[in-house]
Amino acid sequence: MRRKLVAVAALAPVVAMLSYNEYAMRQQRTEEVREQASQAARQASSEVERVVEGLRSLLIAVTSMPSIRHADAAACNEALTSPAAKVPNIRTIFVLAPNGKPICGSVLLMYCRRWKCRHGRHPADRLIKRRKTRITIGTAVVGP
Repeated sequence: MRRKLVAVAALAPVVAMLSYNEYAMRQQRTEEVREQASQAARQASSEVERVVEGLRSLLIAVTSMPSIRHADAAACNEALTSPAAKVPNIRTIFVLAPNGKPICGSVLLMYCRRWKCRHGRHPADRLIKRRKTRITIGTAVVGP
């Protein structure tokens, strides 16, 4: 019995040191993971900031075009075609009046007055499809 107590007493500092080292290593690893997460968040924030600044510059460039400032639809359509084609992640650029009515765009717009369009249908009709009891709007589905 005495030998066992001596053996345990001799091993106690070793076990304590191993436990402390394990604790210290876990704390260090936790701090490394937090630092990596913080760095990834800063990088993502920087990327978003870069995208927003690019869009801001594009909006400034678009609003400085005379055809857009004067709301000349034909010239505006032609002027917006080139920037929309040259910016990689932008398909279309539309200019809207303060009341929400489209003025011009980089693709053909359907001009509507009181739910009747020159091309025969309201643009929302392409987004809303009615099938029996289901209504589909874009990717949202309402119904059973």
